[in-house]
Amino acid sequence: MVEEANVYLGCCFFFTGHYEEAERSTTQGASSSLQIRALCHVASKLGDNSELMKNHSKLMVDSIEDSMCLASLNFLGQHYDEAVKFYQPLLNANENMIALNFYIALAEFKQESYVPAEMFVKRFLHHYPDSPAGLNLYNSIKFRAGKPVNVLPTLVDEVPEARINIALYHLNREDYESAYRTMEMVEEAKFPYEYLLKGIVHLLMGQTQLSLQHMTTAREYFQSAGMDRNIQHTPNGRLAMSAYFFLAGEFTDAVHFLDSLRDLFEMEDKFNFNFGQALVMTERYKEAIEVLSRVTKLKSPIHTQFLVRAYVMEGEAEQAWQLFMKVRNSNESATLLKIIGSDSYTTNQFYWMARAYDALEKIDPSPDHWFGKRAAVSGQFMLLVKGECTGKEMSDVLSFLQNGNHSQIESITRDISSWCAKNGVQLDSQLLENLL
Repeated sequence: MVEEANVYLGCCFFFTGHYEEAERSTTQGASSSLQIRALCHVASKLGDNSELMKNHSKLMVDSIEDSMCLASLNFLGQHYDEAVKFYQPLLNANENMIALNFYIALAEFKQESYVPAEMFVKRFLHHYPDSPAGLNLYNSIKFRAGKPVNVLPTLVDEVPEARINIALYHLNREDYESAYRTMEMVEEAKFPYEYLLKGIVHLLMGQTQLSLQHMTTAREYFQSAGMDRNIQHTPNGRLAMSAYFFLAGEFTDAVHFLDSLRDLFEMEDKFNFNFGQALVMTERYKEAIEVLSRVTKLKSPIHTQFLVRAYVMEGEAEQAWQLFMKVRNSNESATLLKIIGSDSYTTNQFYWMARAYDALEKIDPSPDHWFGKRAAVSGQFMLLVKGECTGKEMSDVLSFLQNGNHSQIESITRDISSWCAKNGVQLDSQLLENLL
């Protein structure tokens, strides 16, 4: 009896969030199928994958309780399709288990399969029409499918998630002010998803209002969510920590968390956009090019700027130039040219540096742009002296001096051509004639 009671005590510890105590008490209990299920759930909460897999293999799929446990573990691990594969046969064999309709609906909803999700939640609501959880899920499905229903506000005082879904509705409509006001009504966040959503609305307010205070608050909420032991080992927990480190400017740590999620989100634009930026900031340019190039719909000036920088810093300034040419008539063209010019200097790609500053000088004949072009010529000449480039490559860079009227052009050209003549380097004679 005492050993059996230890398992029950472990279950009590589990449901009160005391997972270490739950593990200790359950382990001391009598060997049973309940003990195995309890240990599986405890291991899941503690992020102990080896212990989880050891007990997972002991579960029997021909047992209703064990099948429910397997479905739950898959759901908690965000393997929603696998969860449905366990729930569906149980429902087919036990139509009186009405709650299974709700569980399947929730799993389908998590996969954004709104049609089957709505069908199953309607079956559940047919038996329990006043269920707050059922009504909340039904309206969540309608919101995500773009068909809002006006019942959520009436549920706010009964179902905490109702206010969350109202905020999500405003976010989907890009009404960040309303989402922020809604989340401000949640005076003290108690659950990880509340921390997450508060972090998101503060982040969006910070970006739209250029508010450092909002950004700082967002960072704090993301940290709280990511460190919550209920989700810290889940994808959402890792995304929260990556957001915290990203906003803190600690990009190496941000990359660590994002890299662990690469397989899950590699086809999602928002993930690749953020991951690519973090990779650039940690100078992992080759990977950044690969990740940023996967972004298809969420393109923006920031995305283009980071991809251009990654190309140049990886030694592929020509690719960066081709990317610039696609948007050369946009408002961001000058910014991209400055990135190409500056980073090409860092990477000794002086032809592209000269070309960028030459283009900038045509847009704005500022002395700074002339100085940039002159520095490119000097840099290329340095490579020539070291024997690291040819006379033709030197001529290619010198050719950009033709597009200007500066007093120093002639003296620069004479100095370079004089050195070339003494050292047997052939420059373009027609170019020299034009410059001199």
